[in-house]
Amino acid sequence: NPGLLSDVCQPPSIANAGEPCDSNAVVCGSGLYCDGVNCAAYAVSGSPCSADDACVAGTSCVQGTCNNLGGAFATCDTMGDCANGLYCDLSVQQCTPQKTKDQSCANDDECQGTLYCDTASWLCDWKKTNSEACSNQTQCQDGLYCNLAGNCDTRLGVGQTCNMNEACIDGLGCVGG
Repeated sequence: NPGLLSDVCQPPSIANAGEPCDSNAVVCGSGLYCDGVNCAAYAVSGSPCSADDACVAGTSCVQGTCNNLGGAFATCDTMGDCANGLYCDLSVQQCTPQKTKDQSCANDDECQGTLYCDTASWLCDWKKTNSEACSNQTQCQDGLYCNLAGNCDTRLGVGQTCNMNEACIDGLGCVGG
């Protein structure tokens, strides 16, 4: 159970196509993604899909087909349909440049990478540093996570005690120790 003090950050086991991937302790091997139950092969551009996760890197699922990520003003239907530095403006279904500090926003995807959407002011603001108060993961700078006490904290390495996956550095999961 995540949250127990006996949980530690550790590398997950690697699963093959058709094998279960429904726990923190397992990730799918190269060229595979987790469909929620089992590992499956990524779909290439032009192939049918049901979600962005099913498409190979550099593509996303748009209206049931994997397509290359859209550039500025390309058609989109989810935030994941647009290339880096862009977000999907759902009001016009178009990839649009991300916003800078102090510009109005409705969610984090609209703000540039070092910013988040502050829901108190609805403006893009700098991500928070170590020990600053937070209410979710997206408010903290890279390399930090929002801990259960509500503060940005340094992510943990192999063997360190954890209480949530976000506490562990990329590539590790918080699993029973």
